[in-house]
Amino acid sequence: MSEHLLINPNELYKLYHHTNVIDYYPFSFLPKFTSIEIDIFYDILNTLQTKQIENLNCYLYKQWSLTRKLIETSDKETTKRKKKIMTHKYNDSKCNTKGQLNVKLSKFIKKDKTVSLYVMNKLLKFLHPC
Repeated sequence: MSEHLLINPNELYKLYHHTNVIDYYPFSFLPKFTSIEIDIFYDILNTLQTKQIENLNCYLYKQWSLTRKLIETSDKETTKRKKKIMTHKYNDSKCNTKGQLNVKLSKFIKKDKTVSLYVMNKLLKFLHPC
């Protein structure tokens, strides 16, 4: 599954350092993968400050809104699987803490590995801008 990620998540460790972690929050919004080490994402999210969590939340909301709009306006017929994925809702409510973000992402992902890959790629784009 790691071949579906934009970059190797280990690259994030070059930009974020574990000494920036003040309080380690035990994130749990991603399902288990055999070929992707999800703890990397949790480690890096724990280095973010409150303002960065808010910006990430806003970024994810905007990206999901754009994705939904693209699929809805597409000329191609949507498959059953796409329709199921499009039922996932990422609302625009504020997230001021890591706990709130964890709950919100858990409700959005619902243990769906495809949606998880989408979120991980968006996290990589946000955390490691090219």
